[in-house]
Amino acid sequence: MEKETLATENKKLRDEINELIEENKSLLERNKEIKEALTTENKKLKDEINELIEENESFQKRIIELSQETPNEIQATKPDYYKNEKWRIECIEVIRFFLTKEEFNGYLKGSYLKYQWRKGKKGKNTYDIDEDKSMWNIHMAMNCGILQCNENC
Repeated sequence: MEKETLATENKKLRDEINELIEENKSLLERNKEIKEALTTENKKLKDEINELIEENESFQKRIIELSQETPNEIQATKPDYYKNEKWRIECIEVIRFFLTKEEFNGYLKGSYLKYQWRKGKKGKNTYDIDEDKSMWNIHMAMNCGILQCNENC
């Protein structure tokens, strides 16, 4: 009888070992899946970071370009106080940096409407200045590729 008890115990231990081996295989497979998913997600995050770095570099280059550009006819109507003395950049570029494309588009449309609404009402010889400013906002929207027409276009 002792032999049968040992054989039974031995079988139970083998069954437990086989269950543990199967559980271990399952855990190893799950670990592999998680590692692959993390690797994929890590690559996506690295790509997003690289895109943000490129956008930042592009923005910095644009800031430098703007600070060195010769003013065009529309910009020539802007007073010197439009630019920050320290950074040699206009407030509009800072606003553009902090807003989404859609928000900036709304800002430009609103500015256009504001100048159209009040052109010529601020005093002598202000009509053309406000017209230039309103058109500058539309040109800015077009140059940024964000002007979208609606049913009123």
